[in-house]
Amino acid sequence: MPLDLLQFRQFLTSGATPAQVKATLENNPFSILVNLSEAGGPAISVVTLNSAEMTPKPIIMQTTNNMLMSPTIAKSPSFHSSVLNVTPAPRPAFNAQALTGIRLALDDANDVMVTTRLNGCSLVFQKSRPGHDYVRIVHLQPTMGWNGQQLCRYLLDNPPHFAADPTLPAFVFGRLHQSRDDADVNIIALRRGGRWTLYAQEYNLDTKAIFEVHVIPLYEL
Repeated sequence: MPLDLLQFRQFLTSGATPAQVKATLENNPFSILVNLSEAGGPAISVVTLNSAEMTPKPIIMQTTNNMLMSPTIAKSPSFHSSVLNVTPAPRPAFNAQALTGIRLALDDANDVMVTTRLNGCSLVFQKSRPGHDYVRIVHLQPTMGWNGQQLCRYLLDNPPHFAADPTLPAFVFGRLHQSRDDADVNIIALRRGGRWTLYAQEYNLDTKAIFEVHVIPLYEL
């Protein structure tokens, strides 16, 4: 069921279960805009409407994003979030065995994580588990001569690790996990009951069709 702006903003910080979130995202396309000049981590974000779209849709952005200065943008109340910026992954110079990124706590004020749309990028993440009460995640962008399929294949063939936790396994979501090649992927992570879950919404910008919503637990049972 399509939501209006206020309903979508409330949904982000509600107690919806992963199944309810999936159902909501199957009917509500959204976009993420963040100021990539800022360091990733805790931020204040707002949901607003993109007046340039034929069908207005929610957009999540930081309050410091210059687009918010536009008088045509109607802002809703702000909420706490974590922002995951893009990390370039040049071929072959980046080290997939010593990744950085951001650390998502299980008990702070930020129960929403936002990042920009995936268009060939890959996410690498560690799941929280007993003795490790956090999630690590990085957003990798292929640069310098390779594409999204090649980056994702490289990460799958050469299992990545985070520099801060080199012995823990890391997982990948990228171009090869999508159901459609003609889709971009809107990304958001929500924390419910001390557990983070990643949602990847495959969306066609031209047809405005939602193809699939992937639900990816960022925790071990």
